[in-house]
Amino acid sequence: MHCQDEFERDLSGHTLISDALLMKWANDRYSTSKHLLTLYAVATGLKPRRMLEVGSGRSTFVLARVAVEQGASLVCCDTEDFTPWFSAEEKKVIRNIRGFSNLAFQDPELQREGADFVFLDYFGTDTTTPSFVRGELRAALSLLPTNGILAVHDAIHPKSALPGVLRRWKWKPGVEVITLPYNYGLALLRRTSSSPHGRIDDAWPKKPGA
Repeated sequence: MHCQDEFERDLSGHTLISDALLMKWANDRYSTSKHLLTLYAVATGLKPRRMLEVGSGRSTFVLARVAVEQGASLVCCDTEDFTPWFSAEEKKVIRNIRGFSNLAFQDPELQREGADFVFLDYFGTDTTTPSFVRGELRAALSLLPTNGILAVHDAIHPKSALPGVLRRWKWKPGVEVITLPYNYGLALLRRTSSSPHGRIDDAWPKKPGA
């Protein structure tokens, strides 16, 4: 965790992260800071039933707030135990999986019900291979409903295999990709093909006459 002492001070006594703390984190200069508002906005826009995050951090607390606000659930998977920092309110919506990503992708509930929004943040090293990255993306995409979103950090990280995969992978029909080219990059993948997990339709129609 970047700036561990500051992170713990920020969360001291919190219930859900406040607007002020969300903006403080977004204006910082660590890891996913410049993507936190994007993650919050995209996840909220989907009005999700379930979310999955693999690779915990400040984003976990952003998505936990979305889960509470939208009446959703959040599955968090990490080799580190983040539960000591979860508030009682967050523990109501978070299910924690301690271990590697395969435990999340093979989780019976997620296999059965899917996840409307998935965030992966563990590709920022030079130890992952292109074949591993492709397998992880395929596994995550298989959990999405039609119009579900997979967000992936480190999409332009110079040490990661992810940028090359995103450039060279011959996408099958049914996936749209955009990469935000800052803060190591955030790739947003939308599943457009049919899915056994249903589909997401616009839950926020404009007011009549707007």
